[in-house]
Amino acid sequence: MPVSSRGKSDTSESPFRSFWDTVLNERFWFTLSAWYDSFGMGDDARLVQRSLHRECQRSDIELEKWTEFFRELMSPEAPADPFHAIERVLSGPRKARYFLPGKIIAWFGDVCHYARIDRFNEQSLRFPIGGDTLLGKIADAIEHGSISGSSMEGNSIGVADRPLWITDITLTEEATSDVARNRLGLRSLNQPGNRLVEVRYRAAYLQQKGVQIKAPTVLDAWHDGPRRSWIFTKRPGTASEPEPGRTVAFSGDGRGIPGVIEGVHAPLLVLPTEGSNFALRVLRPTAELPPEQSLAGLLENDLV
Repeated sequence: MPVSSRGKSDTSESPFRSFWDTVLNERFWFTLSAWYDSFGMGDDARLVQRSLHRECQRSDIELEKWTEFFRELMSPEAPADPFHAIERVLSGPRKARYFLPGKIIAWFGDVCHYARIDRFNEQSLRFPIGGDTLLGKIADAIEHGSISGSSMEGNSIGVADRPLWITDITLTEEATSDVARNRLGLRSLNQPGNRLVEVRYRAAYLQQKGVQIKAPTVLDAWHDGPRRSWIFTKRPGTASEPEPGRTVAFSGDGRGIPGVIEGVHAPLLVLPTEGSNFALRVLRPTAELPPEQSLAGLLENDLV
């Protein structure tokens, strides 16, 4: 993206400006452009701009919700800090309006959700907290089948008001958490000894439950904070139909590479007798720290 010598982005020909020229009046753009320009300083902020460009080039997000988000963002009460302004809207009284705003995407076959074992226990198993010793016993029980999908019954997969990120079956043959972590770009697995749990289930099961798989959007990513918006990417250019995003996989040079496909759906309660729809697998513990990634390097990489 073009950046002026004073650090501000050149909005005259940006996809963001071109998109909003078609839906907003000039007075509103004057206010919105000041917000947009505030992301011209710093690599983490410029990654937000890249996400805005990609979203405006595609048709993954519902237009009405996209425009409403920015109109609320520009309210007189909006904080001066651009990141805080985003967080205010997504945690405000109308936050449900911006939950899973992407369009429905077709998904066939199985889906997989990957979670750190301690978080999976907190959300979906609810065994008492017992530190690494307990987590080791849970991992052994999953490996030997004494903890299975039926152990999730009565609990939820995912966190309320947060998108549940899923991928396809690409990683189901990977045995180590290191490899899966790097391909998923999971920065939270940042210590040796961390373990991932794979939860595999059918897209048809979600359809029976009335749970829709949607294209991931920046509003989904921003639920965990706009500074984390580089966790997934989209194919640049225009697209007439919504499609999955992609993880940003860790790379040795710190620039990132496109990873596996991603979609999102709402968290759901696993009802009694429904546990058999879920297959659990625990991966071997991480042995190494994740490759260090550079925000500046990600910006230089047009693939992400």
